[in-house]
Amino acid sequence: MWPYAIELLEYLAEHPNVPLSVLYNTARLLELRKRTGAEEFWQQLAQPATDLPRPIRRIVCEKPVCPSPLKQSPKARWDLPVKLGVHVKRDKAALKTLSQWYNIPSQVYEIREKIDRHPDGSAEVLAFKRVEMVVFKKLEPLTRDDLSAYCGQPLRQRGVVNGTIWTCHHWAALVVDEKVEEVWGVKLSTTQ
Repeated sequence: MWPYAIELLEYLAEHPNVPLSVLYNTARLLELRKRTGAEEFWQQLAQPATDLPRPIRRIVCEKPVCPSPLKQSPKARWDLPVKLGVHVKRDKAALKTLSQWYNIPSQVYEIREKIDRHPDGSAEVLAFKRVEMVVFKKLEPLTRDDLSAYCGQPLRQRGVVNGTIWTCHHWAALVVDEKVEEVWGVKLSTTQ
């Protein structure tokens, strides 16, 4: 079975836009059997290492092939209406801000969440007991090219039906026709 699996994986790895899982599985199988060729696949994985899930990235970056990440401070910051992680009912600033927003009643399964929308529709805040996510909307004139200023490393991208999702650290942006439609922040650091 092993020779068939390797042959199939190596065939798939030759195609453009191959899923990273194919490269990883090929490298691991070659390495486990102490065969040559694993280094080539580790090299290919090292290029988009930031796109890999954290446990896989750790394995890849333990190899000498992984470049050290270039982390810089972002030049621009997201202006958060409330801090992420604060307890909504205990934080006076969050209470004051969100009391002026529209509450959108919602319940997923048996979990009671709270969604508040800014009166002009420019932002929404999702909270359970604590603020979990801030969603920015109406971001004109923000474009895809502007997003790199909010990130200290290269942005990652994934295609979706109506556009592209660009991600950095703990935020993601939906871009449609070069325009940023929404930004979702789930754990923005103090520098962002």
